[in-house]
Amino acid sequence: MVHFTDPLGRSRLCGVSRHRGVFESAQILLPMIVFIYVALFVALWGTALFDAHRLMPVLDDGLKKPIESAFPELISFPFGEMVLFLLFWKYADRRGGTTRTTVLSYLFSGTFIVVTTIFILGSLGPLAEFSVVPLIQIVSLVQTADFIQRLDPIVALLLFGGVFMKMTSYYLGTTLLFSRLFRIGRFGALFPVGVLLFAGALAFRSYMQHIWFGFEKNLKYHFPIFQIVIPVLLLLAVMIRSRFEKNGTTPS
Repeated sequence: MVHFTDPLGRSRLCGVSRHRGVFESAQILLPMIVFIYVALFVALWGTALFDAHRLMPVLDDGLKKPIESAFPELISFPFGEMVLFLLFWKYADRRGGTTRTTVLSYLFSGTFIVVTTIFILGSLGPLAEFSVVPLIQIVSLVQTADFIQRLDPIVALLLFGGVFMKMTSYYLGTTLLFSRLFRIGRFGALFPVGVLLFAGALAFRSYMQHIWFGFEKNLKYHFPIFQIVIPVLLLLAVMIRSRFEKNGTTPS
C-alpha cells in the first residue's frame, strides 16, 4: 500500500485520502483472485489437459534465445507499470517499508506470471502462440466428473476485474500527473483525462490492432525510453548533483 505522511503527521494514501479506495480495493480483490487462479490451476492439473512434455525442450539452444526474446520486449512488459508506480512512489512514506513491499510485489508477480505461462504452455502447447486469450480457451475445456465445467465465465470475470484495477490505477496516476503539470485541482483534471483516455480507446479499429501496436511500437520503442533511459538519466543526474553538493560546489 502506498502511504505518505503530511506535515501534521497524518497518514494518507497516494497524496489524497479520498483516493485510498483504489488501493484498498486491490487489497480486497487480490486474495480472492489468487484463490480462484489457484483453484483453476488445480483443476487443470487434475485433468488430462496439462502435459509437462509440452514444455520441452528447455534451453535447447542455450541462453541465446531467451536473451534475444527478453530484449527489448519482455524487459518492457507489462505495459508501463514501472512508469505508473514511479509516480505513486513519489507519495510513498519512506518509513512504510516501500522498498521491501515493492521487491516482494515484483517477486510475487513474476512468479505468478511464470506459473500461469507454464500451465498455458503445458495445456495448449504450440497453440498457445496463436490463441488470443489462451486462459479462457483452456478453462473452456475443463470438465471434472461432468459437474465442474464451463469455467470460462469465471476467467472472463477475473480478466475484466484485473483490467478494471489496471485502468483505474492508470486513470488515477494520469490525473495526479495532469493536475501537477497544469497546476489544477485533481477533480478538475478528471474530465480532460477521461476524454483523452476515451479518445485513445477509440483510436484502434480492433483489439488485434491494439495488441499489435502495443507489442510492435510501445514495447520496442516507447517504454524502453520511459522505463529505462529516462530513469537512468535521472539517477545519474541525482548522483552527480549529490557529488557536487558533498564537495560544496554547484554543478553548472
